[in-house]
Amino acid sequence: MKKIVSAMAIVAILSLACISLAAEQIPPIPPIPDKFNNIQVVKPDPSIPKAIADFIGEWEGVWKYEGLMAGGRTYGQEVRRAKIIIYEASSSGKIKAIYGVGASPFQGGKGWRNYDAEISEDGENKCFSFFPPSGFNMQFRLQNGVLLGRQGGNYAIEMKKVK
Repeated sequence: MKKIVSAMAIVAILSLACISLAAEQIPPIPPIPDKFNNIQVVKPDPSIPKAIADFIGEWEGVWKYEGLMAGGRTYGQEVRRAKIIIYEASSSGKIKAIYGVGASPFQGGKGWRNYDAEISEDGENKCFSFFPPSGFNMQFRLQNGVLLGRQGGNYAIEMKKVK
C-alpha cells in the first residue's frame, strides 16, 4: 500500500511539472519593433467616458485553444502569449493600439502590428475588434477589469492590465 501511495505521489508531482513546463515552452512575445518605440500611452482626456478610458494601458495574457480537438490540440491548451497596448482613445469611441503575439505551434504569425478600432456595445460591456493577418476576427470586451478576447470561435484569452 505504501508503494502505491508513493507511486501515485510521484506521478502527481511529475504531472504538475509537465504542465508547468508546457506553459513555459510557449515562445515569448517578440520585442516591440523600433518603429513602435516612440508610441506612448496617452492619459485620457477627462471628457472621455470612463468605460472607454478603462481600455487604455498595457494588457497581457495567453491564448487558449477552445475549439474542436484537432491537430494534436487539447481543449484549454495554452498556445501563444499576447500583449496589447492601447495607447490612445477618443471621446468618439476610437482606440489606437499595437498588438503583439509570440509564435504558436499550431499557426504561424508572430510579431507586432498597429490597429485602429471602434469601441461598441456588447450588452453591458464595451468591446472592439480587428482583423489580424490570420483573417480571423479578433474580438475583445472589457468585463470587470479583465480584457476578454475571442478569435475565430476556437481561441480565448483573458488579459490582465500590467501598466
